[in-house]
Formats: sequence, C-alpha cells, structure tokens
Amino acid sequence: MKFRPIFFHMYTIRHSSYECLSFSFHLHSAFSCLFLFYYDFFNSLKSAFK
Repeated sequence: MKFRPIFFHMYTIRHSSYECLSFSFHLHSAFSCLFLFYYDFFNSLKSAFK
C-alpha cells in the first residue's frame, strides 16, 4: 500500500477517534471502531459516577 496521505496520519496521531477509524478501515470493519468507542464511553461514564 503505497498511497498514504500525510494528513491522515497527522489526524490519527492527533486524535484517538481518527486512529480508531483508520484501524477499522484497515480491517474493513466499522464494528471494531464502534465497539471501542462505546467501550471507552461507558468506562468514562462508570468512572464519572463512582
């Protein structure tokens, strides 16, 4: 895979959600990204209500 946009890598480094999107893109599956997103979301909720 030779085509790798620099701005894409900049965003993946800058924000974890973009990293998650690139991760699911390479796996050709959005479910992994959604799972990670909701997993982090519910973990942050649990820590907020402790």
